[in-house]
Amino acid sequence: GWNQAIADRPIRQVITLMHEDLAHGWTLDELGQRVGLSRSALAERFRTAMGDTPLNHLRTLRMQKAIQLLADTRQTLEQIAQAVGYQDAFGFSKVFKRTTGQSPRQFREQDAAERQTPFRLLG
Repeated sequence: GWNQAIADRPIRQVITLMHEDLAHGWTLDELGQRVGLSRSALAERFRTAMGDTPLNHLRTLRMQKAIQLLADTRQTLEQIAQAVGYQDAFGFSKVFKRTTGQSPRQFREQDAAERQTPFRLLG
Protein backbone atom coordinates (compact mmCIF):
# COMPACT_ATOMS: atom_id res chain seq x y z
CA GLY A 1 0.00 0.00 0.00
CA TRP A 2 1.21 3.44 0.97
CA ASN A 3 4.58 2.27 2.32
CA GLN A 4 5.40 0.56 -0.95
CA ALA A 5 4.17 3.56 -2.96
CA ILE A 6 6.23 6.00 -0.89
CA ALA A 7 9.33 3.85 -1.35
CA ASP A 8 8.87 3.72 -5.15
CA ARG A 9 9.97 7.17 -6.28
CA PRO A 10 8.10 7.28 -9.63
CA ILE A 11 4.88 6.06 -7.99
CA ARG A 12 5.27 8.64 -5.22
CA GLN A 13 5.76 11.30 -7.90
CA VAL A 14 2.63 10.20 -9.79
CA ILE A 15 0.53 10.34 -6.62
CA THR A 16 1.93 13.80 -5.86
CA LEU A 17 1.13 15.02 -9.38
CA MET A 18 -2.45 13.79 -9.04
CA HIS A 19 -2.93 15.41 -5.63
CA GLU A 20 -1.44 18.71 -6.77
CA ASP A 21 -3.70 19.07 -9.83
CA LEU A 22 -6.92 17.04 -9.69
CA ALA A 23 -8.43 19.22 -12.41
CA HIS A 24 -5.77 18.25 -14.97
CA GLY A 25 -6.82 15.74 -17.64
CA TRP A 26 -4.21 13.15 -16.66
CA THR A 27 -3.55 10.20 -18.95
CA LEU A 28 -1.35 7.19 -18.33
CA ASP A 29 0.93 8.38 -21.12
CA GLU A 30 1.42 11.81 -19.60
CA LEU A 31 1.91 10.50 -16.06
CA GLY A 32 4.44 7.98 -17.34
CA GLN A 33 6.32 10.64 -19.32
CA ARG A 34 6.44 12.90 -16.26
CA VAL A 35 8.14 10.20 -14.15
CA GLY A 36 10.22 8.50 -16.84
CA LEU A 37 8.20 5.28 -17.21
CA SER A 38 6.32 3.77 -20.11
CA ARG A 39 2.56 3.60 -19.83
CA SER A 40 2.65 -0.16 -19.20
CA ALA A 41 5.51 0.03 -16.68
CA LEU A 42 3.67 2.75 -14.76
CA ALA A 43 0.42 0.75 -14.73
CA GLU A 44 2.19 -2.39 -13.51
CA ARG A 45 4.25 -0.68 -10.80
CA PHE A 46 1.31 1.38 -9.61
CA ARG A 47 -0.93 -1.68 -9.31
CA THR A 48 1.80 -3.55 -7.43
CA ALA A 49 2.35 -0.66 -5.02
CA MET A 50 -1.24 0.56 -4.56
CA GLY A 51 -3.44 -2.40 -5.49
CA ASP A 52 -5.29 -0.22 -8.00
CA THR A 53 -4.78 1.36 -11.40
CA PRO A 54 -3.50 4.93 -11.62
CA LEU A 55 -6.70 6.21 -13.24
CA ASN A 56 -8.97 4.44 -10.72
CA HIS A 57 -6.90 6.01 -7.95
CA LEU A 58 -7.27 9.40 -9.62
CA ARG A 59 -11.05 8.95 -9.79
CA THR A 60 -11.11 8.09 -6.08
CA LEU A 61 -9.14 11.24 -5.25
CA ARG A 62 -11.45 13.32 -7.42
CA MET A 63 -14.58 11.91 -5.77
CA GLN A 64 -13.14 12.50 -2.29
CA LYS A 65 -12.48 16.13 -3.20
CA ALA A 66 -15.94 16.47 -4.77
CA ILE A 67 -17.56 15.15 -1.58
CA GLN A 68 -15.64 17.73 0.44
CA LEU A 69 -16.62 20.55 -1.94
CA LEU A 70 -20.28 19.50 -2.00
CA ALA A 71 -20.39 19.38 1.79
CA ASP A 72 -18.35 22.47 2.61
CA THR A 73 -18.99 24.98 -0.19
CA ARG A 74 -21.86 26.50 -2.12
CA GLN A 75 -20.09 25.98 -5.45
CA THR A 76 -22.26 24.94 -8.38
CA LEU A 77 -22.01 21.44 -9.81
CA GLU A 78 -20.32 22.94 -12.87
CA GLN A 79 -17.66 24.58 -10.67
CA ILE A 80 -17.10 21.41 -8.68
CA ALA A 81 -16.95 19.29 -11.84
CA GLN A 82 -14.23 21.52 -13.29
CA ALA A 83 -12.33 21.64 -9.98
CA VAL A 84 -12.05 17.86 -9.97
CA GLY A 85 -11.22 17.34 -13.63
CA TYR A 86 -14.52 16.86 -15.45
CA GLN A 87 -15.55 18.78 -18.55
CA ASP A 88 -19.13 19.31 -17.44
CA ALA A 89 -21.60 18.73 -14.61
CA PHE A 90 -23.39 15.93 -16.49
CA GLY A 91 -20.30 13.74 -16.88
CA PHE A 92 -19.25 14.48 -13.31
CA SER A 93 -22.72 13.63 -11.97
CA LYS A 94 -22.72 10.26 -13.77
CA VAL A 95 -19.37 9.27 -12.27
CA PHE A 96 -20.33 10.62 -8.83
CA LYS A 97 -23.56 8.60 -8.77
CA ARG A 98 -21.85 5.45 -10.00
CA THR A 99 -19.17 5.87 -7.32
CA THR A 100 -21.28 6.94 -4.32
CA GLY A 101 -24.76 5.65 -5.14
CA GLN A 102 -26.22 9.17 -4.92
CA SER A 103 -26.42 12.11 -7.27
CA PRO A 104 -24.41 15.14 -6.18
CA ARG A 105 -27.65 16.95 -5.35
CA GLN A 106 -28.91 14.04 -3.23
CA PHE A 107 -25.57 13.91 -1.44
CA ARG A 108 -25.59 17.65 -0.75
CA GLU A 109 -29.21 17.57 0.51
CA GLN A 110 -28.58 14.57 2.76
CA ASP A 111 -25.41 16.13 4.14
CA ALA A 112 -27.24 19.41 4.89
CA ALA A 113 -30.06 17.52 6.62
CA GLU A 114 -27.60 15.50 8.69
CA ARG A 115 -25.82 18.67 9.75
CA GLN A 116 -29.15 19.86 11.20
CA THR A 117 -29.48 16.72 13.36
CA PRO A 118 -28.45 17.70 16.90
CA PHE A 119 -26.81 14.38 17.82
CA ARG A 120 -25.15 13.46 14.56
CA LEU A 121 -22.89 10.44 14.80
CA LEU A 122 -19.55 11.00 13.14
CA GLY A 123 -17.79 8.08 11.69
